[in-house]
Amino acid sequence: MKESPYLLQFTQGTVSLSLSDPQLVVSPKLLGRINWHSWKTDLFDTLDMQHGVFVAILRGEVESPVPPTFLPTDPTTVFPRSVEDRMTVGRASHFAERDHQGRPALKELIDKFQEIDTENQRRKQLYDTENFFWTFASESLMSFLSSCCDETTKGLFQNINSPHLAFKTLEAEYSSPSCIIQRWKYFSEMRHRGSDAPGFIQLFLGAKWAVEQEIGALSPIVESSVFIVAVSDNPWYEAFVQNSNPVTDVASLRKMYCDFQLNQ
Repeated sequence: MKESPYLLQFTQGTVSLSLSDPQLVVSPKLLGRINWHSWKTDLFDTLDMQHGVFVAILRGEVESPVPPTFLPTDPTTVFPRSVEDRMTVGRASHFAERDHQGRPALKELIDKFQEIDTENQRRKQLYDTENFFWTFASESLMSFLSSCCDETTKGLFQNINSPHLAFKTLEAEYSSPSCIIQRWKYFSEMRHRGSDAPGFIQLFLGAKWAVEQEIGALSPIVESSVFIVAVSDNPWYEAFVQNSNPVTDVASLRKMYCDFQLNQ
C-alpha cells in the first residue's frame, strides 16, 4: 500500500486542517476568463497558507487512498504443503518447532497467522485514517472552491465531487481562447427534471450570461429553444410545450415553467 506523505502528516496530528474561517476568502470571486489568472494565483496562495495538501489536491498531485491489499489468510496459501497433516492436533510432533518431515508445526502456524492478522489490521487502520482525512480535505476544498466562484462559474462543476476535476474544468473553461465552445456546450446541454425549478432558472440564466459575454445577446428564439430542450426530460414535457407555444416572451416562458412544475 502506497502511503501518502501529506496524509501521513494528518495521522500524526501535525496539522490543523480547516477552510471554514470566514476571513479565509479569495476576492474578487472568479467571474470568468476576465480574472482567471489573478484568481488562480490568489486561490493557490490562500490555500498554501493553510496547508500545501490543498494545492496538491487541486493539481492532482495527491490522489485518494487506494484500498489496501491484505495478506492471504487461507492456510493452503500460507503453507501450501500438506495443510491437513499439519493441522491435525493429535500428533505430538505438531507441538515441536518442526515435525519429522521438516514442515511447520502447530505453534509456528499460530504465530504465522497472528503475524498476518496484525499486519492486515495495520493496513486497514492506515487506510481508514488516510481515507477519513482525504474525504474531509476534499469536501472542505470543494466547499471552499464553490465559495470562491460566482453563480455562473460555480455552475460548471455543480455535479463534480473531485476538487481536482472541478479545478481542471474551470481551467479548461477560462484559461484558453476556446472557452466560448465550453460555455456554449455547458449552456446547451443543461437539463432539469423534478423539483427546484427556480434554482434551475438561476443556473440557466447564469450560463446564458456567460455565453453572452463572448458572443453578445442571444435572440429570444435561441434562448427559448435551448430552454425547452433543457426541460424535455420531465414526464409532463409535452403538456408544457403545448401550453408554451403561444408564448413569445422568454421571461414569461421561464415563469410558466416554474408555475407548471408547482402544479404537477
